[in-house]
This record gives sequence, structure tokens and C-alpha cells, in this order.
Amino acid sequence: MGTWPAIIDRGQWDEVQRLREYRAQQHQDTKKRPTRNYILRGVATCSCGARMGGTNSGRYAYYRCTRADNTDQDKCNRSVSAVPLEAFVRDVAIKVLTKLDTSDYEPATTTRPEIDVIADEKDRRKLSELKKMWLSDDDFTTADFKTMRVPIIKRMKERQRKTVKRPVAVLEGVAGPEAEANWERLENAEDHARMNAIYRFLFAAVIVRPPTRKGRGFDMDRVEIEPNPLDQGASPEVVRWP
Repeated sequence: MGTWPAIIDRGQWDEVQRLREYRAQQHQDTKKRPTRNYILRGVATCSCGARMGGTNSGRYAYYRCTRADNTDQDKCNRSVSAVPLEAFVRDVAIKVLTKLDTSDYEPATTTRPEIDVIADEKDRRKLSELKKMWLSDDDFTTADFKTMRVPIIKRMKERQRKTVKRPVAVLEGVAGPEAEANWERLENAEDHARMNAIYRFLFAAVIVRPPTRKGRGFDMDRVEIEPNPLDQGASPEVVRWP
């Protein structure tokens, strides 16, 4: 397989794919049981490194690790109740949006930490070197090439996953001193797609760790938020439930 640069970045690709998912939900047969919109899709992340998907047990909605159905050593059964988790992330988002000034943002820019850009360049060189070895050294088998290539590709994809496409239109009419009232309007309009897009704009991950205590009730200490870099400095440090 080639290692040519992508036509569009991963962040833009993910933005389009998730918008299509939401549009597909909106056009479902109305006779079917309504589908709950898990608005933290794409940001809810298990501390094992996998994303968390929405699921419903019948009475309660959860975010569950996508490795729950694995049958190998990577299996992970971690889950978290959706309602209190979404309430916390909502509050954090509103605090950030209230302070966020978007006047200096370009219509659409991709913000990536310089360290990730440098790391990608190094990994691309490694892939190129591996390919040259595979083509020139008869003792370097295809199996060897694929085995050594996998961890490099995995690292690159993980960095690209954090790439954020910055469509300012997503924040138009939401960010600023009236952010809470503006957010409530989105909720009343059931604009789940836009709220999800805003979460992905602001946050690289909403990380769910193992429970820190036993018993009923939501374990607040297991949740933290990893912000995306915001040029204006409005992004908080990693946030834990207060």
C-alpha cells in the first residue's frame, strides 16, 4: 500500500462521516422506536484508548467501550451512565464557550500541535524506509513488512484522530457571553448534530476511567476532559468533575 498524503485531513473526514450518521438518524422510519442521540459520540473515550459507543439496556442509556465485544486480550467492559456524563460535559462546554472569542478564527483551519506534525513526518520517513527494505532485501519478507508497519500506522492514526477541523460556522451564534442561553436553544431545537460537532471542536476526548469507589450513584472522579488546543487560550486544562 502507498503512503501518499491524504487529500483531506482526518478531522475533516470524520466531521463529514458523523454528520452523515446524524442525518441518517433523522430520516429513520417514524414507526420504529425512536433512537436516542448519544451526543458524545466521537469524544467519549475509554481509558483503555478505545472510543465508547452509545447503548441502551432498556431502562438506562450508557456509553460502553467499543472493545466490549472483543474475544481477545483487548476486551474491555467499561461503561458509564449517559445522562450524568452528558450533563457534566454540557456544563464544561458552556463555560468554555462563554469565554471563547472566535473573531480571529479563519473560516476553516486545521489546528495541530507542532509535535504531532513533526512526529508524522518521522513516521512517514520510517514507512518509506520500510518499503525500500521490502523492495530491495529478499530476506525482508512481506510478513515482516506488514508486522513492522502496523504500529507506525496505528500511531499516525491516533494523532490524526485528534486533528480538529475548525469550521467557525459551527460556533456561530453560540459562543460568547450568552452561551448558556444559546445552548438551550440548540437543545430545544433538538439540534444534536450541531451540539456533537461543537463538542468535537472543543474536546479531544472525554475520558472515562475505572470507578474509584463502589456503591450506587455516579462516580464523578472517574471522568476527565482533554481539551483541543484553542488559539485564544480559552481551553481549560484537563478537567475533572469538581
